[in-house]
Amino acid sequence: MSFGEKLISDLETQRRSPTESIFLAAVQLDKDLLSDALEPDCDPWMIRAAVSGAVSCFTYIQQQHLYVGNIGDAAGLLIQNTGSKWLPKKMSSVHSGQNQREVQRVLSNHPKNESRSVLRNQRLLGYLSPLRAFGDCRFKMTLSELTSLEDRNLDLDNDGQPDKLVLPFYRTPPYLSAKPQIRYHRLGVTDRAIVLASDGLWDVLGHSDVAQLIGAYLDRDPEVFEANAATMLIRRAIGEGWDGKIKQ
Repeated sequence: MSFGEKLISDLETQRRSPTESIFLAAVQLDKDLLSDALEPDCDPWMIRAAVSGAVSCFTYIQQQHLYVGNIGDAAGLLIQNTGSKWLPKKMSSVHSGQNQREVQRVLSNHPKNESRSVLRNQRLLGYLSPLRAFGDCRFKMTLSELTSLEDRNLDLDNDGQPDKLVLPFYRTPPYLSAKPQIRYHRLGVTDRAIVLASDGLWDVLGHSDVAQLIGAYLDRDPEVFEANAATMLIRRAIGEGWDGKIKQ
């Protein structure tokens, strides 16, 4: 992949801000995933990586400067302590059909006669829930590129049949983007932790719940404290050992 080499060479000739570098790193990584899959001698696993999709949330910390980027419905939450309570600070926006700004962004990139097919039941072309993601080349490549992959007669899902990659209503790609949304925050004395998680956590625990749990964990509350804070949140998300209340 060229994504690391390209960023290093670019930095040698042009000084960029952290926000620009993070943005370009994500975009270049996605380009590499797709271009590698189109190589004639490409390993099937590389094609699988391009066909599969992944949302992402990531952070870069430089002294007091915090940058949080996200793609899709993974999200970041900053946990703050005011001295009397633990509070959540939202550090990302969810890129899905429930976000009207995202819906308008997607619709504006395609002809009006596609407005009924681009998003169906809040899913991209009726199939994909996140409106931004790495990979998922079936929503990005040109029709000829997808056809060339189909012609290899691959069986990536192991169902005994050659894969069909071209989706219904596929007319004006790309439909999906891997451009991250990046937020900046200057860290202060009240900032104590950051949680990066997929929708598997956020669908079942609210921001305030996570802030209270992490706060109790940092206070070493025996009801929630264990060796790993991430494992603690997973247990609470699936309902193990928590009644939804934190003792004050």
